[in-house]
Amino acid sequence: MNRGRVLLLVAVAAAIAAYFATDAGHFLSLDFIRSQQAALEGQVAAAPFTTGAAFMLIYVAVTALSIPGAAVLTLVAGALFGLGWGLVLVSFASSIGATLAFLTSRFLLRDVMRAKFGDRLAAVNRGIDKEGAFYLFPRVTHRGMDSNALAKFMIEEAHVAVTPGAAFGKTGTQNVRLTFATSMANLRQADEQLKAAMG
Repeated sequence: MNRGRVLLLVAVAAAIAAYFATDAGHFLSLDFIRSQQAALEGQVAAAPFTTGAAFMLIYVAVTALSIPGAAVLTLVAGALFGLGWGLVLVSFASSIGATLAFLTSRFLLRDVMRAKFGDRLAAVNRGIDKEGAFYLFPRVTHRGMDSNALAKFMIEEAHVAVTPGAAFGKTGTQNVRLTFATSMANLRQADEQLKAAMG
């Protein structure tokens, strides 16, 4: 393992160790959030953009390091920022964090995995080179909704979060962005929920 990988591994291990050693998870518990709800709401009202940016950084770090807390932060986003902005913040932060986790694990473990699963990974690598990473950007016209309305419908009725294509510009108003950087079990559950909600 070269020096860069060793340094990255040490940094990730130190961050995770610090999280557990300092009991930082206490700050990501529902009980603590409830106790600070008024103060947090006041902070959002006083400085919404700064607070939103800080929230995103925390969410990205939690997701990238794969430490507990993302589920609570998702609930906090809705409570503090509302459905629309909460959805946008969580969608981007979770995607960025998952991407960083993916790239970190790929950088640290690529040689080990290639040595053990070389033939199988070759097909995966060819697919990534050809198709990109793990996002879909389908054009959707369900019930005549634009991307914002459809994203709201999906989170409220199917409990599946997607990013409205409008967030990426005018050409995306009839698209939504889906990420499949999660387990197959979660993907199957999301598929069933979407089918039930959309008929």
